[in-house]
Amino acid sequence: MPESRNRQSLGNKRKIDILISMKHRCPICKRVVGVSPERQSEEAKFFPFCSQRCKFVDLGAWLDDEYRIVAKSSDSSPDASDDEQ
Repeated sequence: MPESRNRQSLGNKRKIDILISMKHRCPICKRVVGVSPERQSEEAKFFPFCSQRCKFVDLGAWLDDEYRIVAKSSDSSPDASDDEQ
């Protein structure tokens, strides 16, 4: 059993290293960010953002209701019944 866990954790580590070594754009400032496994501890802690500032800007947008998750409303939802009364 421990060998299976070691093999699985090594496989997961390789996947993480591959994903982290890829380049991506920060969703806030659109800066291209390429994180290598050697610099993993510095830049990966803000993933998918490039910095703590962009991470906080995104958090602020969620808290200010700038982002919304749209859901289909149904006739049997509690909100719909409140409107009818």
